[in-house]
Amino acid sequence: MRTLPVLMLLTFWCTAFAQLDSFPLFKKLGYEDMLFNNKSFEKQEFLSASRTVKNVGDLPFTVHVITKEEIQRNGYVTLVDAMKTVPGVRVSQPGSSLEGEMFMMRGLIGNRYAKILINDVPIKPTGLLGMPIGAQLPIKQAERIEIIFGPAASIYGADASAGVINIITRTSERPVYVNADIAFGAESFRGLNLLLGGKMGKGKNIVRFSLFGSSTTFEDRRIIWDSVEVFQANNYFREPIEFQRTKDAGLLPNFADPDGDGLPLFGKLPHTSRTFGLNFRWRNF
Repeated sequence: MRTLPVLMLLTFWCTAFAQLDSFPLFKKLGYEDMLFNNKSFEKQEFLSASRTVKNVGDLPFTVHVITKEEIQRNGYVTLVDAMKTVPGVRVSQPGSSLEGEMFMMRGLIGNRYAKILINDVPIKPTGLLGMPIGAQLPIKQAERIEIIFGPAASIYGADASAGVINIITRTSERPVYVNADIAFGAESFRGLNLLLGGKMGKGKNIVRFSLFGSSTTFEDRRIIWDSVEVFQANNYFREPIEFQRTKDAGLLPNFADPDGDGLPLFGKLPHTSRTFGLNFRWRNF
């Protein structure tokens, strides 16, 4: 009879000890915690959505703005470099041999289905399926990059199915201003960017101008690949030896040379981009 009270006492003591060691319960998130309350972003000016300057919070579009501070802080060189951080956008570098670096918006290839502008002026070359993207766009000279998600055909035409990207270059109230930078890096990377602009006139007869240019070169993109995981020689095209030795057989995709190891040949991927632009405004023209 004396053992039973002792066992009950030990049981209650262990239970009390376990309560002291338990984890605290966190409060559940309510809908107020998921609301976007960034007032500074809502008051940011945006031009591309309505062709007039409005605050982001007043627009009925899904938009995103990349500021010049973000460009300088992260060292963006190409447009696709800047698009990496945009929500809902996927990128490919180096992309393809025809369109250069590529990005995808709303499930569509942005080089083909997004309209790219510099100061509201379309820059896609006529006769090309997609916009070739390298370091030829004035990203370093941009005041901001405005991005509209979704179709904007009513404002910019049928080729804006995925969205609109408008690169706004810098302006100043000073009579003359100059901005330049030089960059060097691995694989003989060399970059030069120059921006020259100013403001002349008084009253309503005000002329604003800006002159920008850039030159970017490097010898290789240093792509890391694994021949075992990525390139499977057994899946390559194979035909009778008589056909494989014709001159046209080597042009087929995934062609496997019967005398080789079946792996593709890799060389350096150099890049050269140069650009020159002039922006001239008199009054509102």
